[in-house]
Amino acid sequence: MSQIDVLTLFNSLSTFGATVTGVKNSYAISAVPDKLSEPQIPALIIYPGVARGDLFHFQTFMAGAPHMVFSVVHQLYYAPSDSTKYRSIMPGLFAVLMDYVRKAQAQGFLDTRDTSDGSKAWQVPMNFTPTLGPAFPFADVNYHGIQFTYNFDIQL
Repeated sequence: MSQIDVLTLFNSLSTFGATVTGVKNSYAISAVPDKLSEPQIPALIIYPGVARGDLFHFQTFMAGAPHMVFSVVHQLYYAPSDSTKYRSIMPGLFAVLMDYVRKAQAQGFLDTRDTSDGSKAWQVPMNFTPTLGPAFPFADVNYHGIQFTYNFDIQL
């Protein structure tokens, strides 16, 4: 049995983000810029382990089957909050939110391992909690945006 490839899962999430209408850039973990400029936003960036503080947490079920639980935040930076009124960006922000949700429902799952060997990828459901906010910081700038928090529980 092949191992789960967490980076492939993150790349799958990044690829998904690029399909969301209204998002200009969806950055993989290896391509996150030092700062965001106006032409780069709205942008989605992945942060592993942010929601719980730990990237991985191992537990066992009563039957002893191990599983891995980790959190990932898929952060949408929509517009600088210091120079843009929330009321003026609400329609566009909600349009991105609704498209994200619709496309997640249609896709349903994210791949969790590399399939370059032709084997079938393991998939995990796209279960997330969106949080809207007026002040998500990135590179000393606060942004209006949405935090999509995923909690992945994968059996090993």
